[in-house]
Amino acid sequence: MNLEILADAQPQQPVRVFAELHNKTRITCSQGSRFYVVDVVCPCCLQETHVALAGWSAVACRGCGAELYKNRTIPRVCDMFIHINTDPADKWWGYAQLHKMIQNRCITKSEVLDLGEQYGFNRAVIDGRLEDVRKMQCA
Repeated sequence: MNLEILADAQPQQPVRVFAELHNKTRITCSQGSRFYVVDVVCPCCLQETHVALAGWSAVACRGCGAELYKNRTIPRVCDMFIHINTDPADKWWGYAQLHKMIQNRCITKSEVLDLGEQYGFNRAVIDGRLEDVRKMQCA
């Protein structure tokens, strides 16, 4: 069996990065309401998109298709799962970082479980590891 074909068949994870926001401007629309707009710059391909500041947490880059986030939390959680996958010897550090983000209310536990599932992790395993980290911190 050709392993290259199998590798191509596996779905690729989207690139999730923190968006650079520039040129915050307040504008007035024809109905008289005012709102802020910003230029969102993709750090991967430097494509610039003009969007309203409110009403979104992520947008897709028109250049490379990366998911651009206004908040750093989701890209950090994704980076932790990639780190846990690539460096199993250091997995407890990654789970401790995830637990800290949940404790600081940057992200909910269900969001962490959903993202972990997208990276091939079992929800029960993630939940168990986070519980283990909590118990280690209490001891």
